[in-house]
Amino acid sequence: MTASPCPDEVSCAEARSLLEMFLDDECDCGTTARLAAHVASCDHCSRIADAERHLRAILRSSCVEQAPVELRARVLRRLSALRVSSTTVTRTVVVDDGQAVVSSTVRSTRLERG
Repeated sequence: MTASPCPDEVSCAEARSLLEMFLDDECDCGTTARLAAHVASCDHCSRIADAERHLRAILRSSCVEQAPVELRARVLRRLSALRVSSTTVTRTVVVDDGQAVVSSTVRSTRLERG
């Protein structure tokens, strides 16, 4: 008789299917905790997550084209006429075993005409 897996455990297939949402912090707290625990304990999924993080970092650093000076000046003039308000929410999830911790900060900014 084989033991059935714990319903809270995440399979590698499920982890891979949710990886982008996990890295973008788009999962609910329970799913985030389960995925964090799986990625922390599974070498294969950990390597995939690390590779995805590395790829994202390369893309962010590679996409740094400068807009023409006239366009930047025009955008900055229009932005200076806007009123800005922002909200910051920090969420920390600790997995039951205490080994995996996921902390994320979400900032939202709202622009309104002054």
